[in-house]
Amino acid sequence: MVVQLGGEPIMPIRVGFVGVGGIARRHQRYISAMEDVEIAAHCDLIPDRVDAAVFEFGGEGYLDFDEMLSKEKLDALYICVPPYAHGEVEIKAARAGIHMFIEKPVALSLEVAERIAEEIERSGVICSVGYQLRYHKLIPRIQSELSSGPILLFCGRYYCPFPPGGKPWWHRKSMSGGQTVEQTTHIIDLARYLVGEITEVYAYAAMRYYKPTPMNDVEDVTASIFKFENGAYGTLTSTTVMSSGWHIEVDIIVPHRRIELIGDTLRIRDGSIEEVKVEEDWQGEVDRAFIEAVRTGDASLIRSSYRDAMKTLAVTLAINESAEKGEVVKVKL
Repeated sequence: MVVQLGGEPIMPIRVGFVGVGGIARRHQRYISAMEDVEIAAHCDLIPDRVDAAVFEFGGEGYLDFDEMLSKEKLDALYICVPPYAHGEVEIKAARAGIHMFIEKPVALSLEVAERIAEEIERSGVICSVGYQLRYHKLIPRIQSELSSGPILLFCGRYYCPFPPGGKPWWHRKSMSGGQTVEQTTHIIDLARYLVGEITEVYAYAAMRYYKPTPMNDVEDVTASIFKFENGAYGTLTSTTVMSSGWHIEVDIIVPHRRIELIGDTLRIRDGSIEEVKVEEDWQGEVDRAFIEAVRTGDASLIRSSYRDAMKTLAVTLAINESAEKGEVVKVKL
């Protein structure tokens, strides 16, 4: 129990986790440092993961979500499951009146996502989706630079190594959606947040380096172009053939100025170069915003709602469809 300075006790926000792999552990480390939060329960299909999470953060461990839901009184639930597993967990949590933080992508189809969205809206619970780039410390400065407009061009890049074999679901497109849906979605979401809605796409994607096998059919290179509703154009390239490191980069062009975001460094080029760096760790801001929204009931603190995240999903699915069909695809949402 946490006690306020005025002497009035407040109960901590009780948080559960479904899926306690790598991304969940990062969220757990951030929220475990918050005074008014208790990590009460962990659920995963892999017992060793559950045991490790309980050992590090306390709380109860479960291998069955329904059992956790019936035994634990939770205020909030982090849903950190693979893309193919979204659906019933969210629906059951919404019906139980539990606020949710859902890791991206929110689903592998708009049909599943729509079912979830309807339950969230029916229940009135707060829901945040894990597009943490919206909370980057440099975003306000970028938005200020873009306000002079018009925005002409957005160029994004997402280059990383092939995910390790410990994630067999990632290598199956039917389970992960491929790199565009599962990883590059962060860049697409940032493009929407900074520039505007994307209306149509054209894409190429192929396995140019890795060989297809029954256990791996995810393209290792993708290139796409797209058009924004406001008339701006965009390009996006991604690959999984790097030997190490994640290279997440964005260039935005407005008249006489280039705005370049590479990791935690912003460069503004307009004949001279201004460089701004962020030293502090900002990636927990998405967690702080969610917990504060749950604590206060103020959903306006959330920068990526479920419905909004569905629009990002729609763009990623359109890119996959375009690459498969070899034609321009209109974004369907």
